[in-house]
Amino acid sequence: MTKASKSRSILHHPLSYLTLYIALIAITLAAIRLIPVFAGVFHYLIVGVIVSCVTLWLTRTWLKHEQRNLAAMGLLWRQSIGQHAVIGLLLGCVTMLVIFASLLLSGSLEVQSLPTAVTSFLIHSVPILLVLALMEELIFRGYLMFRLRELFGTRVAVYVTALVFGLYHGWSLQSLLGPAIWGLVFALLALKSRGLAMPIMFHFALNWLQALFNMKVKYTSGLFEFTLPATEPLFKADSIGLMMQGIVLLFTVIAIERFCQQERLHQQQTATTAIG
Repeated sequence: MTKASKSRSILHHPLSYLTLYIALIAITLAAIRLIPVFAGVFHYLIVGVIVSCVTLWLTRTWLKHEQRNLAAMGLLWRQSIGQHAVIGLLLGCVTMLVIFASLLLSGSLEVQSLPTAVTSFLIHSVPILLVLALMEELIFRGYLMFRLRELFGTRVAVYVTALVFGLYHGWSLQSLLGPAIWGLVFALLALKSRGLAMPIMFHFALNWLQALFNMKVKYTSGLFEFTLPATEPLFKADSIGLMMQGIVLLFTVIAIERFCQQERLHQQQTATTAIG
């Protein structure tokens, strides 16, 4: 094999495409962060749209080189997408409301209203948080996760993308206890639904409800706010929050492992049928 043919072979290796894809996404994100805030909070909306478009373009380009299409990544419009989006939205709302209810019922926190106008909150929160959820799911649960799954298996793909997702939000233990755990949930929803509509809307619902309670002030002021009670609570909010994250992690890991077992059984049955 000549040196030129060896170079072409390396460049066309699936891992080479994946590595270059990750590098280009990282460069895009780094370059975008250097752009000064020029449109107030809507700066994040513009950034989200730009990065989403670049990610989609890179995904289409890579799939074209691999002689595949967006359907292989679960990124094409299907009749079930609307249903998956509604399910994701409802699941996200229920999940976050259960966490909030646990904090309130334990006496760890109280709620007070804020003078933010409802119209202003909706105009800022819905488009910005929806586009950012779309952007992050395209990056971490799109081509990256599905390609890692093909190369190294489902388990590696899910845990690696969740870890990277956590580190993307910050190099701290808090990022691993928060975003990384939710990254596992998003990955599971993407695998179960074979697409991104469900994790995108689940992701959006989590962020939107946090924004509603003034926990996303970077993008908008909320309509309500959690405050500490006047008397010392029996359980601290941090302890309750940590416990809830632990419960989410436990059930998600169990669900992921169950999915991997079912996938392996399906592969064995398919192989047995092919041999027969």
